[in-house]
Amino acid sequence: MDKRKNMYQELGLKMNVCPVIVGEDEDAIQQSYVSVNSVDFMVSSPFQAIDLAFKMSFALDADYPKECCREWLFLQQAVYGIFTPSDKKYSDMRSLTIVDEYKRFKETH
Repeated sequence: MDKRKNMYQELGLKMNVCPVIVGEDEDAIQQSYVSVNSVDFMVSSPFQAIDLAFKMSFALDADYPKECCREWLFLQQAVYGIFTPSDKKYSDMRSLTIVDEYKRFKETH
């Protein structure tokens, strides 16, 4: 986490809200947190960390993490069904195609 904080600081960016999953790999997860302005809140699962981090980011109108903006936009639009006028537009519209495919999948299952 310190490496990420340093990278953001060097780029002049704020860290905002970030889910933190601790473990060697996805089969050995030990702990899950939500980090907000360098304060870590332990939660019960990786899913809860991602869910809470998204909801806090959205409620606080915080920027999504720079390295995964498209994935957070996917969560916002496809999973939570939230569309806003301030949603970022990407020149590569693959994320919106994924949203459309996800919606079609949900409708048929």
